[in-house]
Amino acid sequence: MNGRMSQSRIKTMRRCPKKHDYKHNQRLESKKPAATLFRGTILHEMIEASTKKKDPFAVTREYAKKHKQLFREEREMYGETFIEDIDRVFQGYQRSTATDKLKYEYIEEAGEVELPNGIIFSFKVDKIATDGQRRWLMDHKSCRSIPDEKTRFSDLQLVLYYWAWNELHPKEKVDGVIWDYLKTKPPTIPEPLKK
Repeated sequence: MNGRMSQSRIKTMRRCPKKHDYKHNQRLESKKPAATLFRGTILHEMIEASTKKKDPFAVTREYAKKHKQLFREEREMYGETFIEDIDRVFQGYQRSTATDKLKYEYIEEAGEVELPNGIIFSFKVDKIATDGQRRWLMDHKSCRSIPDEKTRFSDLQLVLYYWAWNELHPKEKVDGVIWDYLKTKPPTIPEPLKK
């Protein structure tokens, strides 16, 4: 390992050292990202656009153009309604956060901090928000079902981000963490009734 470290690299190393070797040492990558990772990337970009008062659906319009250019087999890998499903998931997310009273101070803020062993830890927080009384580190996660508390509290990523942010911003320390989950199963479209 070199003198720089990121959360994704730590996570990969903890889960599968061989995958870490392929990805970070040999620089091997799959030709197309897995559907779950690709969906999460698109949703993340949509949230960022929305928070910055831009049209989030412009993101999916761009991806839709690329999706149409894929080979038929590649489109089948993601599904023919892949982009439309993402739009519906995001519309549901917008409805659920419509009454959100948080003020966003930082969006997609990157930073680097030196760990006690001299390795530089690189990170990027999704959002830093305040409710008027406390400052929160927000992390967006897309998932099929919301993880239980045990899973959330054993998430090394947010522990490191919390520590790193407070090291770099002693006058703007965060008080806690907000997990912002997007369930990736699109809302069911009701079937028309006879009447």
